[in-house]
Amino acid sequence: MKPLTLSILFLSLTALSSNAQTTIFSVPGAGTGDGQGTFPVSINSSGLVAGYYLDSSSMAHGFTYKSGVITTFEAFGNAAFTYVSGMNESGTIVGWFQGHSSLSTGSLFGFVRSSSGAYTVIQGAIGNQDNQISTYPTAINSSGEVTGYWTDNSSSGEMTTQAFVRSANGEITSFEYPGAAVTAAWAINDSGTVAGEFDGGGGFTMDAFGNFTDIVPPGDPLSILPTAINSSGEVAGYIQNTGSIPVEAFTYNPATQAYTVIDVPKALAFTGMTEHAVAMNDSGELAGGVENSLGYFYGWTDNNATVREFSICGDGEVTFATNLNNAGRLIGYCGTFNGPFDGFTH
Repeated sequence: MKPLTLSILFLSLTALSSNAQTTIFSVPGAGTGDGQGTFPVSINSSGLVAGYYLDSSSMAHGFTYKSGVITTFEAFGNAAFTYVSGMNESGTIVGWFQGHSSLSTGSLFGFVRSSSGAYTVIQGAIGNQDNQISTYPTAINSSGEVTGYWTDNSSSGEMTTQAFVRSANGEITSFEYPGAAVTAAWAINDSGTVAGEFDGGGGFTMDAFGNFTDIVPPGDPLSILPTAINSSGEVAGYIQNTGSIPVEAFTYNPATQAYTVIDVPKALAFTGMTEHAVAMNDSGELAGGVENSLGYFYGWTDNNATVREFSICGDGEVTFATNLNNAGRLIGYCGTFNGPFDGFTH
């Protein structure tokens, strides 16, 4: 699709830095209803942003953004639904899609989109085109290795969920956390180490040789969700617990077994606030969102234990940081309580 050059809004935010510049943008065609809008997902070191937007029918479509130019795309050119989940340093994008004319319409299929716009399908981790199998690539590293999970409810009426790693040459290896019925992978670093969850409650890392390490938070949390792993193997994510902060952000270093809870000031100030750490760069800088009891999110970053909160669209609105690159450039979305949402870079 032809790139679109947009007029964009630049803001200076003192909440993060006195010299910080924020750009707010919206993809043409993004819906303006509840929950609709523009959702950046990943940013690489060149400043290229990838994400998806929800149209007026809440159908997802892919986009890239850089320097005021937005390019929209559909997987394989004519998919009805395209969801972007990740991008690597070379601009290769992963995600899933549905409704392509030459594939089964009953499943969700994974895709890899090269920086030149060429597509490769990830068609079930076991290569099966059964209507009941859906594949969800969730992350890609710099060498082109992809991780994610697939589901299959075609056998015995029971849902099977397994994680997978796909090599750069297309070889897929499925895996399960030992003894688990459900395994999902959410992140992969450049060493091929994967971070994920099992059975809806436990967290793990698995190195390139298939060795598992448990992520064991102190106390007895209800569940743990690792969302990011950087080049040093440090993991970030969030746990659900029964304390005054029901969702709490953390980092974990498998090498030292050091587990650190992130103290976001707004969450500490009010009972019932929730913290979500969703991204971490190779310097260990974190980004995410903190939600109050009314459902409003504020963005936050943690750089060397210095936590800063910010609101892009203003207090009383929603701001959520979804990712950051190694230079510390942030992306995310903001808007009214129910939407629509605009994308931002900062």
